Amino acid sequence: MLEGLEGVTFHSLRHSQGALLVEQGEHPLVVARRLGHTSVRTVLDVYGHLFEGIDQDAADRLDESVRNAGADQVRTKRRPKVIDLNVDREKTL
Repeated sequence: MLEGLEGVTFHSLRHSQGALLVEQGEHPLVVARRLGHTSVRTVLDVYGHLFEGIDQDAADRLDESVRNAGADQVRTKRRPKVIDLNVDREKTL
């Protein structure tokens, strides 16, 4: 046993790897595969609390994409076009 690592188990090292991967933003599927889980559900059940704030992060990235591309013609990597729905509501009522 290495000095200072008394009481550290394989399981605690494995759990630490999962937590660190989540913290650095790895996709749950990557974490699941590295830990040998057959489903991302296990990762989300065990480490889900570590994903705190990801919804706001996603919204911020989306806002940034729209600002950089112009809201009238935003395209994603897969190429679907996002249509601007700024409609004159008085005309539609």
